[in-house]
Amino acid sequence: RDLHSFPTRRSSDLKIVAVANEIIANGAVQHDEVTANLRHFRERYVDGDGFNYQFEQLHFRRNDRQQLVADVLLGKSDAPQDQLAAALLIVFRLRNNLFHGLKWAYELRGQQENFRLATELLVAVCELYERFAARL
Repeated sequence: RDLHSFPTRRSSDLKIVAVANEIIANGAVQHDEVTANLRHFRERYVDGDGFNYQFEQLHFRRNDRQQLVADVLLGKSDAPQDQLAAALLIVFRLRNNLFHGLKWAYELRGQQENFRLATELLVAVCELYERFAARL
């Protein structure tokens, strides 16, 4: 299957979660890029046992699975498919904020590490997808 064969809907959250579930269900183990992204995102967005203002700046929409992301970042879920989905959902929000203008409001300050890690994660997910999900 290809990425376009997953359920369609106006929001991309279903596709993101479906890809993460399929990759993990077909034998992928936790990948270093996922771990690195989650470590960075926890440092960036979690403050004690809650979230800081930067988490709010992700501007989750109603269907963006914000609760799934929150559960992973706060350590309430350590399921590999949830961790992969949460990392991808954050990357998706970063991408949307970049291309739809919100990041331009503060001139991309502090975003280099976000986008470096996001790029590494996306490359790793493409490799994992080819290896573990595309064979279906």
